[in-house]
Amino acid sequence: MIVGGGTGGHITPALSIGEALKARNPQTELLFVGSDRGLEREMIGKAGFRLEEFSLSGLPTRPSLSAFKQAIQVLQAYQRIKRLISEFKPDVVVATGGYVTVPGALAAKTSRVPLVLQEQNSVPGRANRLFSRWASEVHIHFTESRRYFKDRGKLRLSGNPVRIRIPEGRGLKTLQKYRLHPDRKTVLILGGSQGAHSLNQAFIDMLPHFRNDRDVQFVIQTGKQDYTLVLNSVRDSAVRVVVKSFLHQIEEIYGVTSLVLARAGAMTVSEISACGLPSILVPYPYAADDHQTANARALSDKGAAVLLRDADLSGERMAQEIRKLLAEPGRLREMGRFAYSLSRPDAARRIAESVERLGGGAPEAVLNLPEEDDEIEEAEVKH
Repeated sequence: MIVGGGTGGHITPALSIGEALKARNPQTELLFVGSDRGLEREMIGKAGFRLEEFSLSGLPTRPSLSAFKQAIQVLQAYQRIKRLISEFKPDVVVATGGYVTVPGALAAKTSRVPLVLQEQNSVPGRANRLFSRWASEVHIHFTESRRYFKDRGKLRLSGNPVRIRIPEGRGLKTLQKYRLHPDRKTVLILGGSQGAHSLNQAFIDMLPHFRNDRDVQFVIQTGKQDYTLVLNSVRDSAVRVVVKSFLHQIEEIYGVTSLVLARAGAMTVSEISACGLPSILVPYPYAADDHQTANARALSDKGAAVLLRDADLSGERMAQEIRKLLAEPGRLREMGRFAYSLSRPDAARRIAESVERLGGGAPEAVLNLPEEDDEIEEAEVKH
């Protein structure tokens, strides 16, 4: 049973782990448990997996009428997931984050089913910090997140499972598909699966700075809410722009991208690193525990990205940062190399091995790297 969702950042690792388990053993039975308010139905349904959805609007933080309603939803979800566990009889429950992780992890604990947590961010979420004491293993991506867990013996530096596979030799076809010029540098603007209004607005304000520019073209993922706003702004801008509410085959665009400007969600950062792309990262300032800033610093401190605060974001500043980097191809290549050195492309396989071992399906599976090897990896990156 794989529990998690709400945003693409929680659904993508869940799907990646599920696909890795299926690839290793086609007889593996999978049940996904997620929210009915996110992208689960679209992403997991398209992948052909069984999905059970629950209505959760949030987790209670302080006494109030809405907190009471949220607590009731969590209790109801816990009871339903508990029944699902009784019926499905999973050997292991994997939780990848999101509101549904709380009732899912509670149900696994009280049903005495091994629990595996997958934490994407450098600053772990409250739920994973809470349930780590009950988990059999906790898989992390950032070495910086280790200090937030008391029992480090449970930690595995496996990485974030991404589903990105850049198609070899398809660059020209991708350019043709999206009507992009092969002799221009492509800049990708990403606000996450749901878009980012401040990035979208800054992009609109930036357009006059690139009017009739023959060297640059843009692809922007706006999210559904701002799609029409951005599209209407682009039409009379004299700038070559591809506007999409959501990029379902983003690996195609990654394959022809020179520079990414994005929020610093954990999965976005992981995908950028896996593709070896230079980036300008604009962390969402209201993320829990400011974890997006910590994610961005994990790259910017190692020369793989430029960190730009949301408060400093404007159309003019966005144009300046993009032009500055595009004018330095050597620096872009170096940033890309540093980014790739921080990636962990075999994350899904590592987590799948652990799940099989805990479920009794693959006792010969190789364990993840111990912590002393983690320090070696860090030293190599710095060198």
